[in-house]
Amino acid sequence: MKRNTFSQRIPNFSGKLIFCIYLLVLLLDSCASYNNIESIQPKSEAKSTDGKFNSKNLSKLRQGDRIIVQTYKSRFILIYDELEDGELKGLLEKNPLTQARLGKSDRYMIGIPIDEIEFVKVRKFNAPRSIGLGIVSVVVMPLLILMVAFEG
Repeated sequence: MKRNTFSQRIPNFSGKLIFCIYLLVLLLDSCASYNNIESIQPKSEAKSTDGKFNSKNLSKLRQGDRIIVQTYKSRFILIYDELEDGELKGLLEKNPLTQARLGKSDRYMIGIPIDEIEFVKVRKFNAPRSIGLGIVSVVVMPLLILMVAFEG
């Protein structure tokens, strides 16, 4: 019985490792990402110089946007609803203490005072990432499958 030495197994191992890393990236990558509200079109010309959040940027939000709101005390992940009486209001998606996702029936409306907000990030579709991921998937995946299938 012939034993394979470690050097003979390296190519097979590296091919499977590359394949697994590629699948992991493909599964964990998303076509949407959270972007700072200041970088969303139309880009804000009135950026705050004193480090405080510029509340004029909140006019870029649309009802139903998924947002991350960082305050001085906590971080909130919610679905934006409206601005009313100096508060940003939305449906809470994750528990601010544990960051555990809330079930649809457990979600509730909260109001966050605008003057307590440090920053807001908005979940937006990322076209370049989506197109790039699609091209890479179509080109690289068959090559990786062939490489793993026909290796030693």
